[in-house]
Amino acid sequence: MRRITVITIAFVAILFAGCKKDEIKTTYISNEEALAEANTSRIDYTNTPITLTVDNGTTKAAMLPAGYSYTSAVDINNTNFDQKLTSDKRDLTVDAGKIVLVSPGTKISGNLTINSGATLVVAGTFAASSLQGTGTIIVNPTATVSVSNLNFNGAVKFVNYADWSFNNFTLGNGTFENHGTLTFGSLTVNGGTVQFISDGTVTVNGNIMVNSYLYNDGTMVSTKGTLTTNGGSKLVNDCHLEAQQMQSNGTTSNNSYLKIAGNLNMNGGSKIEETNSAILRVGSIKNMNGTIASIGDDYAGLIIDNSFSANWGARLTGKLDIRFNGTINPADPNVVGSKVTYKSAYFAATGCAPEYGSNPVTSFTEIADVAAPTDNRGNVLSATSVDIEGHYAYVSWHLHGVDYSGLIEVFDISDPTSPTIIQQYWNTNFDFNHLEVDGAKLYVVGSRNLDKYKISTSATLAEFTLENGELNTDNMTMIELPSSSGNCVHLADNNQLYIATGNSGGTFNIMAPTSTTLSTTKSAESAKYVDSEGSTIVGLQGGSVGQLSVFDENNGLTPVRTIPVGEITPENGKSVVRLKDGLAYVCKGTSGLMVFDVNDVSGTAVKSFNPHDGDTNGVDIDHGLIYVANGAGGVYVLDKNTFKVYGNYNYDGSANFVRAVDDYIFVANGTGGLKILMRDNP
Repeated sequence: MRRITVITIAFVAILFAGCKKDEIKTTYISNEEALAEANTSRIDYTNTPITLTVDNGTTKAAMLPAGYSYTSAVDINNTNFDQKLTSDKRDLTVDAGKIVLVSPGTKISGNLTINSGATLVVAGTFAASSLQGTGTIIVNPTATVSVSNLNFNGAVKFVNYADWSFNNFTLGNGTFENHGTLTFGSLTVNGGTVQFISDGTVTVNGNIMVNSYLYNDGTMVSTKGTLTTNGGSKLVNDCHLEAQQMQSNGTTSNNSYLKIAGNLNMNGGSKIEETNSAILRVGSIKNMNGTIASIGDDYAGLIIDNSFSANWGARLTGKLDIRFNGTINPADPNVVGSKVTYKSAYFAATGCAPEYGSNPVTSFTEIADVAAPTDNRGNVLSATSVDIEGHYAYVSWHLHGVDYSGLIEVFDISDPTSPTIIQQYWNTNFDFNHLEVDGAKLYVVGSRNLDKYKISTSATLAEFTLENGELNTDNMTMIELPSSSGNCVHLADNNQLYIATGNSGGTFNIMAPTSTTLSTTKSAESAKYVDSEGSTIVGLQGGSVGQLSVFDENNGLTPVRTIPVGEITPENGKSVVRLKDGLAYVCKGTSGLMVFDVNDVSGTAVKSFNPHDGDTNGVDIDHGLIYVANGAGGVYVLDKNTFKVYGNYNYDGSANFVRAVDDYIFVANGTGGLKILMRDNP
């Protein structure tokens, strides 16, 4: 049964409706009635399963040929045409620089010559048999294509948005750009500068032969035939490509999902290169002579369903994870590279590729959604930080802007499905920016009202004794700190408090928990955050300073080394740093999350993550997972060892701070309140 303690403070006047401003309470503990109201009105016990989504992040247009860009369909009602065909026409020449429309209900057939800079827009029926010239033909989505034989004799760019079928399609010259749905008996892309480019759907009932360049950013499936890449050719797959068999003689770049249901045969000199999280799935690899390589900085996947054999000189290289129930034991000991792993990687499903491997992080539950509190002046406060100790969670709140108001709330989380507020400490002249709990003490830093407290600097540390998890406000100490704002407080293993204060005129400070005076102070412009691991302490400075100072517990605030991490923007962001296994996880706002080796002064990040949809404000690490609070982008979940993104939890709010302890995750969302989550399958 939960215990709710009511503490009264003698010097606080009772608040009456219509009281004068000077009579409004400034420091008080909420009574039992107020706590009951807070639990009823502010906590929504959602207990809803969460589905993590995956953001692929990068655009795929970068894989198009250099300088190539897609051509849009034409709005025929808002385009000035040099000529509009309104009756059927056989054979047509479009002069250089002219734009001609085949109107709806009109057919164009025979031999077409589209000269340099000319454009033929088809909104009617396209039934031509021969194409010449170097201009552009655009077949709009509403057009009809009715062809039995189509010869590409020139360097025409043919742009298709319609749905149609053709028996055996050969692209002899020029460029074919597809955004529609096509069905072919077979597909041949001839050599030279010929290009077949598609982000639509292409179904081929027979073979696909690539002699030059084929780019797929949609779905392309050869239902019965063989996919062949000949010498000097380039096949680029950015989405979903399937064939029954594959004969690889050229180069294939797989950036998503390539499936060969039967045999993959690779001749010497042929390559299949995979980028991060790409998957190559094959039935069997027979007498392999070429190279399958992961060329990204993260793992790609190779699934072998049946069998594998390789000749001398074949190579499996790079960060390639192989899922194969058999044994890869070729005569050549160099076939399998040193970075190859087996059944170790996981890639979430995307719109192009299925899930790869087993997701260790499949299920989270949103336990509760906690609305932001309103103080007795009607101000809505913002959640700033969270810490968890045993069966209790502690949340700090402050008021944005020049005025002051703060709240520390204690949650009983002994029942994971029903967290409850059991104590509220209000101070309407104190902004609480960050707190940390250690055993029987709670430390919180922030800013106090100079006039009300008659102090010279606003930055303040407050210490509370905890009794049965709750604040003993009769045993509270407030200590004035340098600068205008206390940003972070941390108790290191040497039992010393390390404190970051200020933006302008910032400092790092050390103080014993039993003292009321600072033992050491060091100037540190834009000091943001401190954390420690063992005898190593790190302090982060944001803004244009962009520096990580590494301290030793026995050497005060004289840095053992400093590491440039680059400018951190926005300058007034949270900018958390976490230290784990000798690595500093630095939140860099618009630049995402970067990880630095605290023994390397070069400032080169060993890992980085930037989803580009919000500012990276907070980070925490728990049970092998990294939780990233990414502002409007929500919360991302990453694997600590591989930096693989398991998914994103996005919601209506801005994730400013995250604390994860024993699979309990609290996310502070500013005036959006709190999200309380639980990992279901640790």
